[in-house]
Amino acid sequence: MHLKVVPKSARDPVYLVLNYAPLDRIEVFEDEQETRRLYLTGDTLPLATRPYPAPYFVFPISSDKPTYLKIQSEGPL
Repeated sequence: MHLKVVPKSARDPVYLVLNYAPLDRIEVFEDEQETRRLYLTGDTLPLATRPYPAPYFVFPISSDKPTYLKIQSEGPL
């Protein structure tokens, strides 16, 4: 999945929220070649791998760069 976000203001922080907790593995990248991984987390990994200790997944992302997601799960997506 590829995301490009345009915030209301350049000063506003931008967050990607995945409000679905049973995702086994989530990788967030800054580039299409998947070489600049920002986050690796999921419900099979320790809570400490999440940028924010929430029951769902919250990622701060850059509004001036595209964001790419790779999501894997044994259950339904």
